[in-house]
Amino acid sequence: MLGMGAQVVIPIIASILILGTLGIQNAFATEIIVPNSLETTEGDTRNAFPFFANDPNGSTYQQVYSSSEFSAATQPGIIKSISFRLDESAGVVSLTITDLKIFLSTTNASPDSLSATFADNVGPDETLVFDGALSISSVSVSVPNPFDTVIEFQNPFPYDPTQGDLLLEVNNISGEGFIALKHFDAESTIGDGTSRVFQFGFQDINEAVGNLDSVGLVTSFEIITAEEAALNDLIAEIEGLGLSKPSEKSLTQKLNASIKFLTDKNEKNDLNSCNKLDDFINLVNAQEGKGLTTPQADSLRDSADSIKDSIGCPPECPNPSHLGFVFEGEITSISDPGNLLGGIIAEGETWSTFYCLDKKTPDTNPSTAFLYEIDFIAITIGDNDEFVCTDAQLLGIEAGATFGTYQVFCFGMTPPVLPPSTRSVFNIFLGTSNAGLLDGSIPKFAPDLNDFDLGVLLLWNIGDFPNESEVTGTITSFVKVQ
Repeated sequence: MLGMGAQVVIPIIASILILGTLGIQNAFATEIIVPNSLETTEGDTRNAFPFFANDPNGSTYQQVYSSSEFSAATQPGIIKSISFRLDESAGVVSLTITDLKIFLSTTNASPDSLSATFADNVGPDETLVFDGALSISSVSVSVPNPFDTVIEFQNPFPYDPTQGDLLLEVNNISGEGFIALKHFDAESTIGDGTSRVFQFGFQDINEAVGNLDSVGLVTSFEIITAEEAALNDLIAEIEGLGLSKPSEKSLTQKLNASIKFLTDKNEKNDLNSCNKLDDFINLVNAQEGKGLTTPQADSLRDSADSIKDSIGCPPECPNPSHLGFVFEGEITSISDPGNLLGGIIAEGETWSTFYCLDKKTPDTNPSTAFLYEIDFIAITIGDNDEFVCTDAQLLGIEAGATFGTYQVFCFGMTPPVLPPSTRSVFNIFLGTSNAGLLDGSIPKFAPDLNDFDLGVLLLWNIGDFPNESEVTGTITSFVKVQ
């Protein structure tokens, strides 16, 4: 039990714990080359199917890719495009296939184990990702060549490698594309993560059965996150509103900046992506009634808020001038002899809480303590229970240059979880090698907390002896969000 905890009687605190994090998810576009081993190496063979060896009757081509080849990708992700590279012997290639359909699906069929019957390989989520004309114009310039035959999908495909392998199907409806001695780079090794079934020799496109072998085109996949796809969709929505060019540009610039921060592989910049979305919403508010109608503004705001939720952006303080903070961690032990917690907390669960600090007020011993009014605490317990505290205080005690405590008291939680007379004190011990860390300046420790040396500990005391409950945990992250 903490000494400071005994000094305060708190009518209600539903917990400062949030089981389920508010952390931002790192998200970025990924290029996956299958087979993975051939990213910078030429394949062991070459092949003309399905683009350079078609016949007037059309053709069907299927190639399967092992899910294990996508282990480096954002999962699940959205496949935005595929690309192929010329074989080193191809020379100059220029052709157009006027009627091409490309499908992707998640399949139970595996490389080197495809069925010769095309329909047996297709997964239940088969999606037409490309439908139209394809122009191929490329020159063999290196070994290996660049992936410069890029097919941008009209309907990007969501793919989760944990659900199965990936099947590509190419239907050349028009039957065009035959060019002698022109090939894409390919691999034919058993166990290389890809293989195919294809039509050969003037078969009709409607033939149900094809020819099997272990060859597969070396393929590059551009995989983006759902958040980036949603941002791109929002940009397209704005471009279709018929706004003035300056208005359209100002709005899309904010979204492009959000994409840039989101996709740069720097997790710390994902918070900047959230901030750019906030800037976008503020700009929408400013343009409402001047260039944007209210229904248009509502739609844009709703889309931006949905993207922020998907990214995992921290919540915002009701008053933008106040300081917002998110703590996250994991529960390591629970002692609940009086069953005050009612089983709502379990060891190993994550916890998180979001504070909005209003103003610093004097304390009775200002040399060792400082006090902040908390005007808002957002709380979630588990996946479903949400709580809000709108009357709370944060007390800081500096117990030395390298050690100190923060205590949070809540004087009203809606809805209540603990009995009204229950005393509850939430304590955060901070250990650091930075002298003066706990000098009363909350913003000062924000950039330092994740770089501590001595560790951080959470201790939550509920009730009175002899039935006091105690929750102990670690703090894994701290973010100043406002």
